[in-house]
Amino acid sequence: MVPSACWAKVEASLFRNWSDDVYDSFRFYLADPDPQTSAGSLYRARSILCAKLAGLVLEEEAPGPMDGQVNCYRLVREPAGNPGANCLPAWRVPPALIGDLRAARALLEALAARSPGGCGLLILGGEDVDIRDLRRWWDLARLMGVAA
Repeated sequence: MVPSACWAKVEASLFRNWSDDVYDSFRFYLADPDPQTSAGSLYRARSILCAKLAGLVLEEEAPGPMDGQVNCYRLVREPAGNPGANCLPAWRVPPALIGDLRAARALLEALAARSPGGCGLLILGGEDVDIRDLRRWWDLARLMGVAA
C-alpha cells in the first residue's frame, strides 16, 4: 500500500518505473488521498499502473471514491464493520497478531465469515513486518481457501 504522500504528486515516469520494477502479478493499493489530492493524480496512477492498481484504501471517515473507476476499500475497525456504499472492507492486522498464526487463523475465519461475498483486504504493516510474515499469512489464507 503506497501512502498518499508518495503517490499523489509523483511524475508519470515514477509510476512507470514502479510498474516496470514489479512482477506482473504484483498489485498496488493506494492509501487514502488527502483532500488536496486531485482526481488527475488518481487518473494518472490508474492509467499507468493499469491492472497492477488493485484499489484505493480509504480511512473510515474519508469520503467515498472520487470517480468510481477504481476498486475502493474502506478501513473498518471491527470484523463486522460496515465499509459504506461502493466500498469493500479493509482491516489492519494488529501488530501483536502478526507472528501468531493460530490467532491469524481465527482472525481470517472471522473476517471471511463477515465480509460481503467473502471479499475484503487485509493489511499487514509496521516496522516489524517482513517478507516471511507476509508469506506465512498468504500461505495460511490460501490453505484456508480465503485468499484470491
